[in-house]
Amino acid sequence: MMIVGIAGGVIIAPIMYDNSSVYAQQNNEKYQVIKRNSFGAAEHIVFSENSGINHENFITELKKEFNFSDKDKLVLKSSNKDNKGFVHYKYKQLYLDIPVFGGECIIHEKNGKAISLNCKIYPKLSINTQPTITKEKSIENAMKYIGLSKYRWQDTAWEKSLKMKVKNPNASYYPTPELVIAPLNGVYKLENFRLCWKLNILGVKLEQAWTVFIDAHNGQLVNKISLVKDADVTATVNTLYNGPQNIKVWHEPLNSLYPEFDTCHF
Repeated sequence: MMIVGIAGGVIIAPIMYDNSSVYAQQNNEKYQVIKRNSFGAAEHIVFSENSGINHENFITELKKEFNFSDKDKLVLKSSNKDNKGFVHYKYKQLYLDIPVFGGECIIHEKNGKAISLNCKIYPKLSINTQPTITKEKSIENAMKYIGLSKYRWQDTAWEKSLKMKVKNPNASYYPTPELVIAPLNGVYKLENFRLCWKLNILGVKLEQAWTVFIDAHNGQLVNKISLVKDADVTATVNTLYNGPQNIKVWHEPLNSLYPEFDTCHF
């Protein structure tokens, strides 16, 4: 790999990669397409200094580079400004107004000018977006595939703890399925995309936590992703008899909790 130039952590010059995707540079006066994915969509673009492109017009200016049809669009998800003056606008991909899981673009700007663009987008989809099975059926099927004897929303202590934490008497761990388009087993090939109900399924043990994708037409399991992070987090606590001690705590990412820890120092 060769990086020709970097400014403020943002790539602003052509890059040479391996051959796992399409990397031939395509140039015009406004920008260079450095890399395309297997769907033919641009993955990395760098802009000329006077391109006139920014986050307000890049979707129109680059529509042909995305290989989008009228069924596809990008909508702003978030933006943030770093300490070097770059503003990063993150967009999510929708197909017929349904989110494409993992589909997003980030355009990097400085002083109102686009510097570069990074995308993971998936055009050319052809999917029936009217679900056949209900949300409740997707929950039932997800529980069947996970196969636990008890789930977090069925446990009084867990439910009470959540309500206190978020200060909402109606809060619950009961799943709230949402429609997404996602690939079978997380393999991003055109033929793998399915309309899915996406939901979180949580057991009473901390390590029992998954995002589950259920096919919204046939009810089958499309994919499941663990919500548990394997790495421990180091923290410092004041002990009763040994003063300040470093311990390892286990982060539960779903609720930003650190509920289990090493008791060897107490």
